[in-house]
Amino acid sequence: MKFKILMGFILCWGYICNAQTLTPSVVASSGNLGFNEGVSLGWTVGQPVIETISNPILTLTQGFQQGGSNGKQISGLFRYNNTQLTALDSVKIVLTINGNRLDSVYTNTSGYFQFSGVVPGNYRLTAYSGKPWLGVNATDAIKIQRHFAGMELLTVPIRLLAADVNNSNSINATDGIKVKRRFSGIDNSFLRGDWTFSKTTGGDTIVMSNSNVSQDFQGLCVGDVNGSNVPAPGDYIQNHVVIVSEGSIDVMPGQEFNVPLNATQDMSVSAISLVIPISQDYLQVESVEVKSGSPVFSILNGQLRIAWSELDPIILKAGQPLITVKLRATEQFTTTQLINLQATSESEIADEYGEGISLVTLSSYTISMLNLTGLNPSTSLVSSVNVFPNPAKDMVKLSLQLSQPAIAEIRMMDELGNLVHVLGQHALKTGNNEISINLQNRCSGIYYFRIDLAIKDQTIQFVKKFVILQ
Repeated sequence: MKFKILMGFILCWGYICNAQTLTPSVVASSGNLGFNEGVSLGWTVGQPVIETISNPILTLTQGFQQGGSNGKQISGLFRYNNTQLTALDSVKIVLTINGNRLDSVYTNTSGYFQFSGVVPGNYRLTAYSGKPWLGVNATDAIKIQRHFAGMELLTVPIRLLAADVNNSNSINATDGIKVKRRFSGIDNSFLRGDWTFSKTTGGDTIVMSNSNVSQDFQGLCVGDVNGSNVPAPGDYIQNHVVIVSEGSIDVMPGQEFNVPLNATQDMSVSAISLVIPISQDYLQVESVEVKSGSPVFSILNGQLRIAWSELDPIILKAGQPLITVKLRATEQFTTTQLINLQATSESEIADEYGEGISLVTLSSYTISMLNLTGLNPSTSLVSSVNVFPNPAKDMVKLSLQLSQPAIAEIRMMDELGNLVHVLGQHALKTGNNEISINLQNRCSGIYYFRIDLAIKDQTIQFVKKFVILQ
């Protein structure tokens, strides 16, 4: 009996010893494929597996599981495409996949950016800069002309993008003309915007497999095809809102009138925060309207403060109103007053992702008192007369707000007072009347509308100035 107990103890001790000798082999081969005498291990990362460990006297079935990957990195440098390859700091970079926004970062002082935890897929990097638009002049225009003529071809991808200032997917003399017009101050923007970016090899797509991706990008101010600009450090994107005057609206004391704030670019808007100083001695705010939903607004310390947000964004095309403000001119409003609406630095417009849209420009009117030749200011027959847009290009509209029906005879004159075109008579109704006038065959310059209004038993004559820019 003692002999049997002793032999059983020895056999159990052998099992234990064999199990212990297997353990180091199992640990050492974690996540890979390992071998030793009687041992074979192998599995796929992130997947559970059952392996069998055996030798002549022992069989052990053991389960294993190893955690999956934490993703890879997309990183690189943003540099200006000039001789110095100036590092571009403060560039905002948005990472998207299939049109869906995933993340955004800013480049550091060396122009470096990095996205972490990125899984395999096809991505797009879109970049934005709030740095000033500089380095563009007639020299760039001639470079564009030489490229179009085949005399000196642009070959670097980012310079080809910078040369296509009107975003037409072709480079020709029109782009050169637009560069000169902007340098001269006639135009103040390009359809492509102020900045453009691309990979050094062109495009903006990133293909991520199972390894980190390092991809550098280059940037240029649109139009700077010779890379003459040397951007200074700083200038994070500032989501400022600028209101510019495009035309005028003439009003009289006591009159209610609408002032639209029109988009000058296509936008998708889900949040509006506007702070507009208002002189309450001359103007009273009656209401504020947005295309969708109801904005919250108040007058506080001489400022019109407007707040609006909706999950479903407003899709705006350039020229469409973002907000319409109904105002009333007070009795203190006189012929000496010219009022332009401005937005303070607190103002911001955001997209459907809650991301501020950088450098939004809205257009509106200069507000002035109606000044009609031969009209008694106390009369209420004519409420307002407006010409818009001003400056105009292919089409201009003449708007007249009347309290009585009238017959209007309209003539168009040049800067010297010479008769250019007789628009004939127009029957006007009570309320607002709009007359559209085709300008496609007119040269650039200063013009006037002379309007003779026959209302009841009196005739009112007045003149409106406008500019044509072709």
